[in-house]
Amino acid sequence: MSPRLIVVTLALACPALAQETPRSKAAAPRALLSAEKLAPISARGRQIAEYDQACWLGTDALFAAGKIKQELVSGFFARKEEAGWRVVFGKLNKKGDSYQIAYEAIQSGPKKYSVRRHEGKPLADTGFFLQAAGSLRLALASFKATPQRRHNYAVLPASKGQLWVL
Repeated sequence: MSPRLIVVTLALACPALAQETPRSKAAAPRALLSAEKLAPISARGRQIAEYDQACWLGTDALFAAGKIKQELVSGFFARKEEAGWRVVFGKLNKKGDSYQIAYEAIQSGPKKYSVRRHEGKPLADTGFFLQAAGSLRLALASFKATPQRRHNYAVLPASKGQLWVL
């Protein structure tokens, strides 16, 4: 085939390929979600953004406060409380029946966090943070994250005492 024939063939075929084919009458447009269904999804999205910002600012405050003992920390979790966000840094104890909080970053104003250190005697949490650590452990075991790539996570309260692990 000559180069001129290929160019002419392509020039004639391209406009035909670019034309939109008419929709069949059977294909109905997708129904949009109702405002009632979108509201909790939007609320969760805002919670995730707040959680992420609290962790970011809490972590920055912790590192700015001085050295930390790495052996006391395997992760962190945040929770929105009446006075603002509380970000805790610690790990599960050997029995797995309490979350040992070595450091806390407590929101003290907009984008301001104060740090409390509990290196000598970590606080033992048997409530939300223990539940969050257990839920995250279960999620990570179930979904086998790629070891070469670190992932951000969030654990948020859901209805009926359940948790969202994201």
